[in-house]
Amino acid sequence: MPDFVHLPMILGPDGSRLSKRHGAMNVLHYKEEGFSSEALLNYLVRLGWSKGDQEIFSIQEMIDGFDLVGINKASAKFDIEKLRWVNQQHLLNTDDSELKMMLEARSDAAKGLNDEVTINFINAYKNRANTINDLVSSCDNLFSDEIKYDQDSAEKFLKKEILSPLKDVVDALKRSEWNQESISEALKSVCEKHEIGFGKIGQPIRIAVTGGTQSPSIDQTLILLDQSIVVDRIEAAIEYIEENSN
Repeated sequence: MPDFVHLPMILGPDGSRLSKRHGAMNVLHYKEEGFSSEALLNYLVRLGWSKGDQEIFSIQEMIDGFDLVGINKASAKFDIEKLRWVNQQHLLNTDDSELKMMLEARSDAAKGLNDEVTINFINAYKNRANTINDLVSSCDNLFSDEIKYDQDSAEKFLKKEILSPLKDVVDALKRSEWNQESISEALKSVCEKHEIGFGKIGQPIRIAVTGGTQSPSIDQTLILLDQSIVVDRIEAAIEYIEENSN
Protein backbone atom coordinates (compact mmCIF):
# COMPACT_ATOMS: atom_id res chain seq x y z
CA MET A 1 0.00 0.00 0.00
CA PRO A 2 1.29 3.50 -0.78
CA ASP A 3 1.91 6.00 2.01
CA PHE A 4 -0.46 8.96 2.07
CA VAL A 5 0.67 12.23 3.60
CA HIS A 6 -0.76 15.71 4.01
CA LEU A 7 1.45 18.45 2.55
CA PRO A 8 1.51 21.87 4.23
CA MET A 9 -0.43 24.72 2.65
CA ILE A 10 1.39 27.50 0.80
CA LEU A 11 0.47 30.92 2.15
CA GLY A 12 0.89 34.45 0.88
CA PRO A 13 3.36 36.85 2.52
CA ASP A 14 0.60 38.09 4.83
CA GLY A 15 -0.08 34.59 6.17
CA SER A 16 -3.38 34.06 4.34
CA ARG A 17 -4.01 31.40 1.72
CA LEU A 18 -2.04 32.09 -1.47
CA SER A 19 -4.34 33.51 -4.13
CA LYS A 20 -4.43 35.79 -7.16
CA ARG A 21 -4.56 38.86 -4.96
CA HIS A 22 -1.02 37.96 -3.84
CA GLY A 23 0.08 37.96 -7.46
CA ALA A 24 0.02 34.16 -7.79
CA MET A 25 0.88 33.40 -11.42
CA ASN A 26 0.78 30.63 -13.96
CA VAL A 27 3.99 28.62 -13.71
CA LEU A 28 4.88 29.55 -17.30
CA HIS A 29 4.99 33.20 -16.25
CA TYR A 30 8.02 32.45 -14.09
CA LYS A 31 9.75 30.97 -17.14
CA GLU A 32 9.00 34.16 -19.08
CA GLU A 33 10.41 36.18 -16.18
CA GLY A 34 13.72 34.33 -16.47
CA PHE A 35 13.45 31.81 -13.63
CA SER A 36 14.89 28.39 -14.37
CA SER A 37 12.70 25.30 -13.97
CA GLU A 38 15.29 23.72 -11.68
CA ALA A 39 15.38 26.76 -9.39
CA LEU A 40 11.58 27.00 -9.25
CA LEU A 41 11.31 23.30 -8.41
CA ASN A 42 14.05 23.70 -5.79
CA TYR A 43 12.15 26.56 -4.17
CA LEU A 44 8.76 24.81 -4.20
CA VAL A 45 10.19 21.60 -2.77
CA ARG A 46 11.85 23.53 0.06
CA LEU A 47 8.54 25.21 0.94
CA GLY A 48 7.19 21.96 2.29
CA TRP A 49 10.30 19.88 2.96
CA SER A 50 13.76 20.29 4.40
CA LYS A 51 17.02 18.41 4.68
CA GLY A 52 19.09 20.01 7.39
CA ASP A 53 20.18 23.53 6.50
CA GLN A 54 20.72 22.84 2.80
CA GLU A 55 18.90 25.38 0.63
CA ILE A 56 20.14 24.71 -2.90
CA PHE A 57 19.51 21.35 -4.56
CA SER A 58 19.99 19.97 -8.02
CA ILE A 59 17.11 17.88 -9.34
CA GLN A 60 19.11 14.71 -8.70
CA GLU A 61 19.84 15.80 -5.13
CA MET A 62 16.12 16.36 -4.56
CA ILE A 63 15.33 12.91 -5.92
CA ASP A 64 18.03 11.21 -3.88
CA GLY A 65 17.42 13.14 -0.66
CA PHE A 66 13.63 13.32 -0.48
CA ASP A 67 11.89 11.42 2.30
CA LEU A 68 8.62 11.77 4.18
CA VAL A 69 10.40 12.50 7.46
CA GLY A 70 11.55 15.86 6.12
CA ILE A 71 8.05 17.13 5.27
CA ASN A 72 7.15 20.16 7.37
CA LYS A 73 3.97 20.25 9.42
CA ALA A 74 3.61 24.02 9.39
CA SER A 75 2.37 25.98 6.38
CA ALA A 76 4.98 27.90 4.38
CA LYS A 77 4.89 31.48 3.06
CA PHE A 78 5.63 32.12 -0.60
CA ASP A 79 8.40 34.73 -0.77
CA ILE A 80 9.29 36.04 -4.24
CA GLU A 81 12.54 37.55 -2.96
CA LYS A 82 13.64 34.17 -1.64
CA LEU A 83 12.76 32.64 -5.01
CA ARG A 84 14.96 35.24 -6.71
CA TRP A 85 17.81 34.36 -4.37
CA VAL A 86 17.41 30.63 -5.06
CA ASN A 87 17.38 31.33 -8.79
CA GLN A 88 20.52 33.44 -8.45
CA GLN A 89 22.34 30.55 -6.77
CA HIS A 90 21.36 28.23 -9.62
CA LEU A 91 22.49 30.88 -12.11
CA LEU A 92 25.88 31.13 -10.40
CA ASN A 93 26.20 27.34 -10.48
CA THR A 94 25.43 27.19 -14.20
CA ASP A 95 28.39 26.61 -16.53
CA ASP A 96 29.47 29.73 -18.44
CA SER A 97 29.06 27.99 -21.79
CA GLU A 98 25.44 27.17 -20.94
CA LEU A 99 24.81 30.73 -19.76
CA LYS A 100 26.28 31.94 -23.04
CA MET A 101 23.76 29.88 -25.01
CA MET A 102 20.90 31.08 -22.80
CA LEU A 103 22.00 34.69 -23.21
CA GLU A 104 22.38 34.48 -26.98
CA ALA A 105 18.93 32.89 -27.27
CA ARG A 106 17.36 35.93 -25.58
CA SER A 107 19.60 38.89 -26.44
CA ASP A 108 20.17 40.28 -29.92
CA ALA A 109 23.14 42.24 -28.58
CA ALA A 110 24.83 39.06 -27.32
CA LYS A 111 24.60 37.45 -30.75
CA GLY A 112 26.96 40.07 -32.15
CA LEU A 113 29.70 39.55 -29.56
CA ASN A 114 32.70 37.28 -29.88
CA ASP A 115 32.95 34.36 -27.47
CA GLU A 116 35.63 35.92 -25.27
CA VAL A 117 33.69 39.14 -24.71
CA THR A 118 30.50 37.22 -23.95
CA ILE A 119 32.18 35.02 -21.35
CA ASN A 120 33.92 38.04 -19.80
CA PHE A 121 30.58 39.85 -19.64
CA ILE A 122 28.93 36.85 -17.95
CA ASN A 123 31.71 36.61 -15.36
CA ALA A 124 31.49 40.34 -14.67
CA TYR A 125 27.71 40.58 -14.38
CA LYS A 126 26.30 37.24 -13.21
CA ASN A 127 26.85 38.04 -9.52
CA ARG A 128 24.46 40.98 -10.00
CA ALA A 129 21.73 38.98 -11.75
CA ASN A 130 18.86 37.16 -10.07
CA THR A 131 17.47 35.78 -13.34
CA ILE A 132 18.66 35.26 -16.90
CA ASN A 133 16.43 38.21 -17.84
CA ASP A 134 18.54 40.45 -15.59
CA LEU A 135 21.63 39.32 -17.47
CA VAL A 136 19.90 39.94 -20.81
CA SER A 137 18.87 43.45 -19.74
CA SER A 138 22.42 44.32 -18.66
CA CYS A 139 23.83 42.94 -21.91
CA ASP A 140 21.36 44.82 -24.09
CA ASN A 141 22.04 48.07 -22.22
CA LEU A 142 25.83 47.81 -22.24
CA PHE A 143 26.21 46.78 -25.88
CA SER A 144 23.44 48.97 -27.26
CA ASP A 145 24.25 51.32 -30.13
CA GLU A 146 22.60 54.12 -28.16
CA ILE A 147 22.96 54.68 -24.42
CA LYS A 148 19.89 56.05 -22.66
CA TYR A 149 20.64 57.70 -19.33
CA ASP A 150 18.59 57.03 -16.25
CA GLN A 151 17.27 60.55 -15.84
CA ASP A 152 17.49 60.75 -12.05
CA SER A 153 21.07 59.47 -12.11
CA ALA A 154 22.06 61.85 -14.90
CA GLU A 155 20.64 64.84 -13.03
CA LYS A 156 22.49 63.82 -9.88
CA PHE A 157 25.92 63.00 -11.31
CA LEU A 158 26.32 64.57 -14.76
CA LYS A 159 26.94 68.10 -13.52
CA LYS A 160 29.04 71.04 -14.65
CA GLU A 161 31.65 70.61 -11.89
CA ILE A 162 32.67 67.22 -13.26
CA LEU A 163 33.35 68.51 -16.80
CA SER A 164 37.07 69.17 -16.38
CA PRO A 165 37.84 65.77 -14.77
CA LEU A 166 35.79 63.97 -17.45
CA LYS A 167 37.69 65.72 -20.23
CA ASP A 168 40.93 64.59 -18.62
CA VAL A 169 39.50 61.06 -18.34
CA VAL A 170 38.95 61.07 -22.10
CA ASP A 171 42.53 62.21 -22.74
CA ALA A 172 43.93 59.66 -20.28
CA LEU A 173 41.95 56.78 -21.76
CA LYS A 174 42.94 57.71 -25.31
CA ARG A 175 46.61 57.41 -24.30
CA SER A 176 46.11 54.29 -22.20
CA GLU A 177 46.78 50.71 -23.21
CA TRP A 178 43.49 48.82 -23.19
CA ASN A 179 43.68 46.51 -20.20
CA GLN A 180 42.21 46.72 -16.70
CA GLU A 181 45.43 47.70 -14.97
CA SER A 182 46.15 50.53 -17.41
CA ILE A 183 42.56 51.78 -17.22
CA SER A 184 42.76 51.88 -13.42
CA GLU A 185 46.05 53.77 -13.54
CA ALA A 186 44.65 56.27 -16.05
CA LEU A 187 41.63 57.03 -13.88
CA LYS A 188 43.78 57.20 -10.75
CA SER A 189 46.02 59.80 -12.40
CA VAL A 190 42.99 62.00 -13.15
CA CYS A 191 41.83 61.79 -9.53
CA GLU A 192 45.29 62.75 -8.30
CA LYS A 193 45.49 65.68 -10.72
CA HIS A 194 42.15 67.10 -9.54
CA GLU A 195 42.65 66.02 -5.92
CA ILE A 196 39.33 64.19 -5.82
CA GLY A 197 38.21 60.76 -4.67
CA PHE A 198 37.42 58.11 -7.25
CA GLY A 199 33.72 58.33 -6.42
CA LYS A 200 33.61 61.81 -7.97
CA ILE A 201 34.36 60.42 -11.43
CA GLY A 202 33.26 56.81 -10.94
CA GLN A 203 29.51 57.33 -11.14
CA PRO A 204 29.63 59.88 -14.00
CA ILE A 205 31.76 57.44 -16.02
CA ARG A 206 29.42 54.57 -15.17
CA ILE A 207 26.38 56.58 -16.30
CA ALA A 208 28.17 57.70 -19.46
CA VAL A 209 29.09 54.15 -20.42
CA THR A 210 26.13 52.09 -19.17
CA GLY A 211 23.32 54.61 -18.71
CA GLY A 212 22.93 53.89 -14.99
CA THR A 213 24.74 53.66 -11.67
CA GLN A 214 24.82 49.88 -11.25
CA SER A 215 27.64 47.87 -12.81
CA PRO A 216 30.77 45.92 -11.86
CA SER A 217 33.94 47.90 -11.11
CA ILE A 218 34.70 50.63 -13.64
CA ASP A 219 37.80 48.96 -15.08
CA GLN A 220 35.98 45.62 -15.34
CA THR A 221 33.09 47.32 -17.14
CA LEU A 222 35.12 49.46 -19.54
CA ILE A 223 37.32 46.59 -20.68
CA LEU A 224 34.24 44.81 -22.04
CA LEU A 225 33.92 47.53 -24.68
CA ASP A 226 36.24 48.75 -27.41
CA GLN A 227 38.40 51.69 -26.37
CA SER A 228 36.87 53.93 -29.04
CA ILE A 229 33.33 53.17 -27.86
CA VAL A 230 34.17 54.07 -24.26
CA VAL A 231 35.78 57.34 -25.35
CA ASP A 232 32.80 58.18 -27.58
CA ARG A 233 30.34 57.56 -24.76
CA ILE A 234 32.21 59.72 -22.27
CA GLU A 235 32.51 62.49 -24.86
CA ALA A 236 28.75 62.21 -25.42
CA ALA A 237 28.23 62.63 -21.66
CA ILE A 238 30.44 65.74 -21.75
CA GLU A 239 28.24 67.17 -24.51
CA TYR A 240 25.15 66.29 -22.47
CA ILE A 241 26.51 68.19 -19.46
CA GLU A 242 27.45 71.22 -21.56
CA GLU A 243 24.02 71.31 -23.20
CA ASN A 244 22.20 71.03 -19.87
CA SER A 245 24.36 73.35 -17.78
CA ASN A 246 23.12 76.63 -19.22
